[in-house]
Amino acid sequence: MESLSTNNNVVISKVINHITEEFAEEITLEDLAEVAGVSSFQLCRIFKKNLGYSPVRWLWLFRIQLAYEYIALIPECSLTDIAFSCGFSSSAHFSRVFRKIYEISPSDFRKQNLLSNDIQDNTDIFQILSGELKVEQVIQNLNCMVQI
Repeated sequence: MESLSTNNNVVISKVINHITEEFAEEITLEDLAEVAGVSSFQLCRIFKKNLGYSPVRWLWLFRIQLAYEYIALIPECSLTDIAFSCGFSSSAHFSRVFRKIYEISPSDFRKQNLLSNDIQDNTDIFQILSGELKVEQVIQNLNCMVQI
């Protein structure tokens, strides 16, 4: 019989794989629980215990990190287009979450990057999307990139 830890890793892997494949779509807690084959309550408990975040919070962190990298790498792209392509349902929600996480507005962040010309090579999210990174690396990278 598999250990509880192994079962939790399988649940987390299924959810993170789904998020990285479908991040631009509307994703609910119920969707994630169904993908994982557990109840919403169980999924929240597993995520919080193992990752320190709820599944929906992890989804938002993933989306906002992706948007951060898009802004840094493609500053000429409209912030609204970036927000929608990263799965946010409104540019206002995107701006609120971005400001909360990075303590700067998306537009100010873009201006800083354009002025400094100090755009880092932030390819971690793009490696995740291309399948080059394993789920464990995705979790570690996202936790390192976004310190809340």
